[in-house]
Amino acid sequence: MLKKRIRRFVELYPDYPGRGFSLTLTATNDFLQTNQFIKEYISHFPVLIVSFVNSSAMAHHENPDSFCRSGNCSDQSSCVSLDKETHSDPSPDFDNWTPERRTAFRNSCNSFLSSALSAPSEAKKEWPVFAHLYESKFRGIHTRKIISKHSFKVACSCIPGAVRLFCDVDGNYFPCEKVETSEQLRIGNVSAGIDVSKVAEMISYMSSVTNCEVCLGKHLCSICPSSMTQTDLGRPSDKLISKECEVFPDQLRALLTEYTEIM
Repeated sequence: MLKKRIRRFVELYPDYPGRGFSLTLTATNDFLQTNQFIKEYISHFPVLIVSFVNSSAMAHHENPDSFCRSGNCSDQSSCVSLDKETHSDPSPDFDNWTPERRTAFRNSCNSFLSSALSAPSEAKKEWPVFAHLYESKFRGIHTRKIISKHSFKVACSCIPGAVRLFCDVDGNYFPCEKVETSEQLRIGNVSAGIDVSKVAEMISYMSSVTNCEVCLGKHLCSICPSSMTQTDLGRPSDKLISKECEVFPDQLRALLTEYTEIM
């Protein structure tokens, strides 16, 4: 039925500008099937945006230095160190991701990269979803503004509610579709509008547990409001957010190295 409606849309509006797909992927998504679907219609819907639903995999562990990415701590092979692997692992941190799904995702990434080395244009046609995910890593670096003087940067990668807005079925507002719909991240509702004081409170909290002022990579930082996901204590974890800041320089260094090699 979905494919039939998509074809009908193309027939009725052949010149409709900006046609595209915006995908927010979850742990249970069949990435190969999704890639095949996009490949079939990418010529009609050339604009493609792919992102992951953020995960709170780390929020339920007392030790932020390591966590089980599969959500099954009896499987020691899937437990990794943040310091060693976070910046090199292409897969998202889903807390309910099975080792089989993680392996399948990595294999698909490797298949795309192998193809891209020999025939980049063909690889993008064959693996549109994975090509977008790979290229999106470098888009912020490649399109960044070169700033010669100090400039202000808030502690979040975006100001909650200003760039994007997500409304749940009950009419509650949240920063975007990627964050969890917990009370901690609710910033208003359709009746009262955006609660500016709540947004200010979120930014103030992030500023108190980060050190953006002296960070050389602050304008390429992707730490977002989802970092404030509610924990078992009923409030965000300072340690987990600070840990993201600690590993960021290594992540950025690896990304810049890879970007430079590609260029």
